[in-house]
Amino acid sequence: MSQARDRRFLGRRSDHAAADSSGWETAHVSRYFGKRCGRKYRRYPKLSACIDTRSHLCLATVVDRGPKPDDIEFKPLLRAACKRHRFRTLLADCGYDAEHHHRFLNDKLGVIGIIPPTRGRPPKNPRGHKTRGFYRRFLQEHWTRIKPIYGQRWQSESWFSMSKRLLDSFLRSRKRANQDRELHLRSITMNLMLTADP
Repeated sequence: MSQARDRRFLGRRSDHAAADSSGWETAHVSRYFGKRCGRKYRRYPKLSACIDTRSHLCLATVVDRGPKPDDIEFKPLLRAACKRHRFRTLLADCGYDAEHHHRFLNDKLGVIGIIPPTRGRPPKNPRGHKTRGFYRRFLQEHWTRIKPIYGQRWQSESWFSMSKRLLDSFLRSRKRANQDRELHLRSITMNLMLTADP
């Protein structure tokens, strides 16, 4: 999309963006069915995406292989997203919960992270437990007021659902490099479909 067309759909700066990831099948047969049939386990293509919550446009993607912790792709994904379009807050699930991620967002990108501070082992005494880290402790203490904003995170799940429903949940490519290109192209295709004039 051109910069003028970007501003038409996104504006100069968005209020919220959401980060999430999902795996794709490499065949018509699902992993669940393959497991039931005793097929050999294989790693799967994993797409991490940053989505503008208002327009559902994809701001950036990172392709890797799963299963793998989500936060490995966190910094390259957010760097690319902020370079593409500015936003004020990032909504992400507890898979991205870490104090250094909050510092990266605030200090390097000027973005406020809204991530549930629940990662790690549950404390023996939840009432007296203090979450470590300034940003994580702040979120824990004010979560009741922040939670309605965090509710917009489901927009990223909606984007993945739309992508798999409209463009299929399996990839046609067989080689890894081609699968990576196919996932990036699907993200571009989704943006074109969302911005197409009716």
